[in-house]
Amino acid sequence: MPALPPQEPESWDQIRKDIHSIIIPNITHWQSPNFFAYFPVGVSYPSILGDLLSSGLGVQGMLWITSPALTEVEEVLLDWFVEVFGLSKDFLNTSGQGGGVIQGTASEVAVTALLAAKYRTAKLHQVDSQTSLEIMEKLVVYSSDQTHSSIKRACIVVGIPVVHYREIPADASTDYALDPIKLEEAIKKDIEAGLWPSAVVSCIGSTGCCAYDPVDKITEIAKKYNLWHHVDAAFAGASFACPELRVKGLENIDSIIINSHKWLRVNFDCSLFWIKDKFSLINSMIVSPVFLKNKASDLGCTDYKDWGVPLGRRFRALKLWFVIRTYGITGLQKNIREHIQYAELFEQLILKDQRFLIIKRQLSLVLFILRNDPNQELTQQLMNRLNATGEYFLSHTALKPYRFVIRMAIGSSNTEREHIEKCCQRIFSITDTLTKKSSL
Repeated sequence: MPALPPQEPESWDQIRKDIHSIIIPNITHWQSPNFFAYFPVGVSYPSILGDLLSSGLGVQGMLWITSPALTEVEEVLLDWFVEVFGLSKDFLNTSGQGGGVIQGTASEVAVTALLAAKYRTAKLHQVDSQTSLEIMEKLVVYSSDQTHSSIKRACIVVGIPVVHYREIPADASTDYALDPIKLEEAIKKDIEAGLWPSAVVSCIGSTGCCAYDPVDKITEIAKKYNLWHHVDAAFAGASFACPELRVKGLENIDSIIINSHKWLRVNFDCSLFWIKDKFSLINSMIVSPVFLKNKASDLGCTDYKDWGVPLGRRFRALKLWFVIRTYGITGLQKNIREHIQYAELFEQLILKDQRFLIIKRQLSLVLFILRNDPNQELTQQLMNRLNATGEYFLSHTALKPYRFVIRMAIGSSNTEREHIEKCCQRIFSITDTLTKKSSL
C-alpha cells in the first residue's frame, strides 16, 4: 500500500483490484471449510444480510428512544433464545428482575459480569462499588486454569488485582474441570486472610479442551459464600439448542454467555448474555447526563446503554433474527449435530492409524498427539507442517502431562465430510515423512 492516502477519489475498479491483490491473498480465511483452528466464527447469507441492513440503517441503540425497534427486537430475541437453549425463565426480559442483551464479545461480557459481581459484593459489605478503594484491594475472583484469558483481562479492566485472580489448577483427574473441593479451600483461605470473595466463573466448553465444569456443585459453593456465579459457555452453549446436549445445574447461576457467532451461523460479533439480577449490572455503571434524559427512560423503558461498556450499540439483533427465521431451530440443530458427527468421523479415521493417540473428543473438538513422542516434538512438527501447506489450519493447547496437543475444531458452515477425510489423508502423509526421520 502507498505510504500516503490518495488526494483525489479513486475508482471502485481500482479499489476492487486492490482487494483481490492485497487483502484476499493475505488473510487467514476463517470461512474456509479447512479452517479447524481455535473455535469457528460462523457465517451465513441471512446473517450477512442482517448485518448489511444494520449498517445501512445506521441506528444507535443506546436508549429506547434512540431506536425503539432495536431495543424491543433484541429483548424479544433474547427471550426466544432462553427457550431455544432451555435456560431458566428467570433470564427472561419479561421476568422483571432478569433479562438478556447482545454484547460484542465474550470479553465484553466478562467485564460486565464482574462489574455486577463487584456491585453485589460491595452492597454486602456496605461500601460504594464505584468509589471505595477498599473493595478494589479485597475483591477475589475464581476459575480453573482452563478458563479463557478474557476473565483475567476483565479483572484488570474492572480493577481487581491480578494477584487476587485465582486460577485453580485442573488436570486429567477431573477431566480438566474446576475441582469444587479446591475451589472451596481457596475461598476459605481468602476469607481467613480478610479478603472478599466476589465471583466464580465456570466453563462449559473451555477453549483449550472443551472442559465442562460441575456447575451444580459450584453453584452450591457460590450460594454458601455469596459469590456471583457466571458461566462462560461461549462455544459449547450453542449446543444447548439440541436438548440431548444440555447440561444440568444452570437453574441457579447468576449469568451466562453464549456466542451466537461461533456455532449458530451468525457472523461476528454477536454474544448473547443473560443475567438474573439486571439491576446489579445497571447500578454498577449507570451514568445519565442531562442530554440523555427523556420521558421513555423515566417510564422504565429498557436503555441498553447501561447493560455494557459501549454507549453506542449497533442493531446486531437483525442478523440473529434473520438467521433464526431462515433456518429455524431445526436448521440450527442440524448444523450442530452434523459437526459433532464430523468430529466422530475424524476420531475414527485417526484411530485407524496406531501412531496416533486421541486425548479427548468433546462436541466437535478433537485433541490428539503422536504416540511414543516424548515432549510432543514430532506432534508440534506435524501441526506446523500441516499449517504451512496453506490448505489447513489447526491450533494447539497444553494439557498436563502433555506439552503440546493438536486441536481439531470443526465448525465452519462450509465444512463437509470430504474435507475431514482429505485432512486426515494429509495428516497421515506428513506423519509418514516425519516418522522416516525418527524411530517413532
